[in-house]
Amino acid sequence: MPRDYKPGQVKNKNQLSEDFIKKFILYSSNRGDTVLDCFGGGLTTARTALRFGRKFIGFELNKNAYDAFVPTLDQVEPESDPVPISPDPTELAKREKMREGWRRTRQERKQQSVV
Repeated sequence: MPRDYKPGQVKNKNQLSEDFIKKFILYSSNRGDTVLDCFGGGLTTARTALRFGRKFIGFELNKNAYDAFVPTLDQVEPESDPVPISPDPTELAKREKMREGWRRTRQERKQQSVV
């Protein structure tokens, strides 16, 4: 709730950053989808979902947190989803080479354990 070391700023004890939540919302949902947060807390998930055109359902048992954070939902400014970035072919080849090495190592370990 109110923070002693940053007067005027309200934050939940376990509140995650919006950048952290943004990754999960963008990777796992599309515009118009509904995002569920069973532990609303500071409503970071709600704000981020609304910012990127998702609907939101959340639960919060703490009435003080609810009263403190629900008004922040009106201040959300919509953003468009970022344009997907195509990976660099050189980077993809490098990653595939690494994966092939891991596969080979796993196969060798399997063969050694059978012997």
